[in-house]
Amino acid sequence: MSDVRRIVIPAPDNWHCHLREGPLMNFMIDHLIESGFRGRVLAEPNLKDPLLFGHQSVAYKRKIDSALQLRRSTLIDPKKHKQFEVVMTIQITEKTTSQMIYEAYELGVKVGKVYPRDVTTNSENGVVDYEKIYPALTAAQECGMIVQFHGEHPSHDVEGRDKEAFFIRRIMDQIVAECKSLKISLEHISTAFAAHWVKTQDKDENGKVRIVGGLAPQYLYCTQDDVLGYTARSEYKGHTELICKPMLKWNPDRAALQKAAISGEPCFVFAPDDAPHFDSDKGPGKANCGVFHTTESLAMTAEVFEKRNALDKFPVFFGAGVFFYGYPPNEEFITLEREDWQVPLKYPVEGTEERVTPALPGRTLKWKVKLVD
Repeated sequence: MSDVRRIVIPAPDNWHCHLREGPLMNFMIDHLIESGFRGRVLAEPNLKDPLLFGHQSVAYKRKIDSALQLRRSTLIDPKKHKQFEVVMTIQITEKTTSQMIYEAYELGVKVGKVYPRDVTTNSENGVVDYEKIYPALTAAQECGMIVQFHGEHPSHDVEGRDKEAFFIRRIMDQIVAECKSLKISLEHISTAFAAHWVKTQDKDENGKVRIVGGLAPQYLYCTQDDVLGYTARSEYKGHTELICKPMLKWNPDRAALQKAAISGEPCFVFAPDDAPHFDSDKGPGKANCGVFHTTESLAMTAEVFEKRNALDKFPVFFGAGVFFYGYPPNEEFITLEREDWQVPLKYPVEGTEERVTPALPGRTLKWKVKLVD
């Protein structure tokens, strides 16, 4: 176990974030800034009315930027510290045309997102027949748009635990073969199989990584046994706040993902998949899929690196996304200090009677985010 007490890293980028709308947007903005995310935040497009065109993404960014300017966050002095920069996306569906991709890219949308139909939150217009999106993928390849994939097979005949591997074998391999220079991010990978697949993909003609795997902290920290209540950490009770898609997997998968995170390989990117839901949407009964861990994610990840005696690789892990997505390194820094703190049981959402439960309610974490003046 390392005796390091303080880690300094460039302000981290968040390459997979569900910023939502309305009160949840303001909620997310405050928690992102206060939790150290003052680099880029990639705003996922699967809103209730999905972002299918470039002008819709531009309008959504304006809403976020306006809320950023009016935010009531009290933790930072805006004269000293930056707010985050929004990275725009559009959703690619079976109806997305090449022209829609070109137009979106011209408007500054540099990332497209593909969801499998009816597999996760707000994916009703997702893809079933992936051959229908080849014109859009070809256009993305031509103009330089990066495409993120939610890597689960849409067939109802494939069980949840197998959806990621089936997607890679039956869909992703074909896309990689057909679109030989398309930059791809396989999001929130959850299995040892996916980690191995990402690591073994060929680089582009310039020797640069063109396919990455997004790693989210819940998959590095927890397993399905934490969801189902088979661990001391879960107090042997089920936890709907940890229900997400892809489903959390098992110890060997978590170990492989941890190994990927600490490897220093540029093909593994911190893409946390922050996904808040009101408690009223997380049960009892039917529960929306998605984990809110914005306030915990850096601390969770630091604990994983510390247990693996790899804190020296911690800044490297957060730098991989900067190069893949084509941005300059962030100039502002944050620190994490080894200090125990207890995760709140609930977070109130201003302007509503609602609450949001975090990933690890009540748990004591060992690393705490601090500012660097």
